[in-house]
Amino acid sequence: LLALSSRDDGWKFVETKNGVDIHKKEVEGSAIVMMRGRTDINATADEVLKCTEDLDARAKWDELFIKGSVIQDIDETHQVIHFQFKSPSMMVTNRDFVMARAVRRLEDGTILSNHRSVVHPDCGDCKGFVRGDVFESGYYIKPNGNGG
Repeated sequence: LLALSSRDDGWKFVETKNGVDIHKKEVEGSAIVMMRGRTDINATADEVLKCTEDLDARAKWDELFIKGSVIQDIDETHQVIHFQFKSPSMMVTNRDFVMARAVRRLEDGTILSNHRSVVHPDCGDCKGFVRGDVFESGYYIKPNGNGG
């Protein structure tokens, strides 16, 4: 996640939408297209991380989010989570994801919150949803030096 987020190698600018610079990167030899967004947020890195982890508030900033839960708290920085999302198209079924989340803090105050799909015995298939696979996802939260 750190290499994908902090370097611009192979990333192509798509557009700026709602203050977020959107980029894409094609994965060589694959049909996968990675997407990333970059923006400045007037908050500390810890406040931004808490916002990404607050499942009750997520629907306020993620219009496709239906609900989420923590399936297993492994330790202070590792969890297994389950998210459900509305499809952006009437032609595609809603999606759900079971992911391992790992949070790492770097010496400069940067926070990495990595997500990757896993299989968990406490979260089987959900009616009305197609289980999606997340190969690499997360948040690269870097303090801007101005207290935010």
